[in-house]
Amino acid sequence: MKSIFTILILTLLSIDTYSQITLEKEYIYGAREGKTSAFIANNNLYFFEIVNFYQTKTSTFLLYDGNHQLVKSSIIQIENYGLYRVYLPSDKLFNDDSLIEFIATYKPTTGDNTLMAIFNEDGEKLFDLGSHNFATYIKTPSNQYKLLTHYIDDGYGMNVYSLPGSLTSSEEEILKKAECIAFPNPAKEYINIQFERGISSQLIVTDIKGNVVKEQNINPAINEVRLNTSNFTSGLYIYQIGDQKGKFIIK
Repeated sequence: MKSIFTILILTLLSIDTYSQITLEKEYIYGAREGKTSAFIANNNLYFFEIVNFYQTKTSTFLLYDGNHQLVKSSIIQIENYGLYRVYLPSDKLFNDDSLIEFIATYKPTTGDNTLMAIFNEDGEKLFDLGSHNFATYIKTPSNQYKLLTHYIDDGYGMNVYSLPGSLTSSEEEILKKAECIAFPNPAKEYINIQFERGISSQLIVTDIKGNVVKEQNINPAINEVRLNTSNFTSGLYIYQIGDQKGKFIIK
């Protein structure tokens, strides 16, 4: 009788614990390419969406506060291009004004020539970074920040920029965690995995039973790989690069 009573109490406690988890807001990608992320700026939590509209060759930047209220909507228009990916959103890293800036790559509506630039939340292009594919940052022993932009052409290359600003420890933490992501998720034919540059030279993918289904060497100069998943069966998979892990689903 005592054991049954104990199980009942534990069950009730478990139900009470899970009842505290509530869905706050669902962010939905509005077009062929959409990116949603979170970051800290001005000591506040923000969420943003980049929604591409290839038919009109514009992209919309939607900024939400920590309560998921829309605080800004800006049109980013680049002739014959649509925004593709966003890196390092911050209010302090690139300059000392009050606006939020971010690095974005953008691709033509036809073709595959990726360009990169720094934009602000008003949709204004601030600095052209050329034909590069990925962006990361490092913090030097003297607490200065360097921007690293990478390209993949006939070979690998990298540009290094000195940055005038800095990040708080909480901003660094959330940007670092955001650097290991997989998309689209769920996936079908392929999945892109972004990660912290130089953390490992190998990607390992296992199924839910722990069986290794894919091992792939990674050039330490890059921070993204595209994984062909067309031969994967439907289900949940776990990927690991160094000490960073994540999950993705194959439909």
